[in-house]
Amino acid sequence: ILGNEQLTWTIDGDISVAEGDPASYIVAFSGGTLTDDQTVSVELTLDLPGGLGGAEAADFLAAFNTDVQAAISALGPNSGITYDSGTRTLTFDQDADPFFSFSLETAQDLILEGDETYTVGVANPSLGNTDPANEAVETTIVDDDLDNLVWNIAGNTAVLEGDTPSYI
Repeated sequence: ILGNEQLTWTIDGDISVAEGDPASYIVAFSGGTLTDDQTVSVELTLDLPGGLGGAEAADFLAAFNTDVQAAISALGPNSGITYDSGTRTLTFDQDADPFFSFSLETAQDLILEGDETYTVGVANPSLGNTDPANEAVETTIVDDDLDNLVWNIAGNTAVLEGDTPSYI
């Protein structure tokens, strides 16, 4: 970074996706250009739904890390962006574009769980600050399982008075 330039980090993305569809995000920095051999980094934060714990939370975090790494791999070996899944840190070198796009896959299931909300953000930049208005995106996965729910009832259409009808 030359002179008094100050980096500002942001994240933007989908606020709502249908269950089974991917949610897309863009992490970006602005306000300066990296010089030769300079790197900057930012942590990706992930806040999961309150009811999500144990194995489900571990599965979500593993999928998050896999999806971020896959997006970097798709850019090719000279993208200038690396990811540490242990700390969820993105690092950009002087060859990197000042933005990084990735998508998180959501799972289509048949569980009637209602909508689920999680938050992806940026924090702790190595240089500069996060933009408070754009440092996190809350995404809602809209549960569509009620739309697919079908009720059937079958049984007697007529019975003699005093008899008990049966239904399944």
